[in-house]
Amino acid sequence: MDKKIIDEVNSVVKASPRAVERYFIKRLREADNLGFGWKVRGSAVGGGYISIKAKFYYRNDTLVSYSVFPELPDESKLKNTYANWYAPAFIVDSIEIKPFRYNDALLSTPLATYHEPYSSTSMTKAIAAYMSPESGLEYGTYGGYSSSMLQNRKNFTNLQDSLSSGQVLLMMHAVNPASRLTAIEYYLKNKKLFTNQPHIEQWIETVFRELPEVKSLQGCMGGMYNARMLVSWYSSIE
Repeated sequence: MDKKIIDEVNSVVKASPRAVERYFIKRLREADNLGFGWKVRGSAVGGGYISIKAKFYYRNDTLVSYSVFPELPDESKLKNTYANWYAPAFIVDSIEIKPFRYNDALLSTPLATYHEPYSSTSMTKAIAAYMSPESGLEYGTYGGYSSSMLQNRKNFTNLQDSLSSGQVLLMMHAVNPASRLTAIEYYLKNKKLFTNQPHIEQWIETVFRELPEVKSLQGCMGGMYNARMLVSWYSSIE
């Protein structure tokens, strides 16, 4: 069963985005709204020891990017066999299988509403990765049964000590709503570092109006929460 699924995914993963979408379409979940015309839908196909997940990104209802995440079995004696099955379509690094990403650079570009020039020094690889929805869509700090740091927050903490004001403004225009809100939170905590505050705060209001609710984890409770209230709360915490 697993070999059949892997062969099927191998055969479509490098085809057109629509071909990949058609393969996963029966299992596509309801779209998550990212705001500003962006949406994401998740899917997965399950076999015996593994499942293969996929994410599809839409801009103005047009499929523009996708990611496919292969999985290896937990049984160590099977890992090499499965890695060889994936090898025709996926990059195998030791026995780690890297996700296949189509047009993923688009997910890291600022929203179309961002009109300021930016250089390679401001748009580093780390910031580009953080602006993508792949860096985690839950806004907050800690959550879950183990109260571990959320993925998006963990990625931000690796950046925050070296950020310039221009980079924070860039991140406020991320496709990822959690990254936008975290950048706004940073601004509210460090206003003295920023000029043209009326313009920035006008954009902040636009962000809250565009997507009033965001995914978060409050304790063990995951769901959609009021974005303005969450940002106000987290920006008040030192």
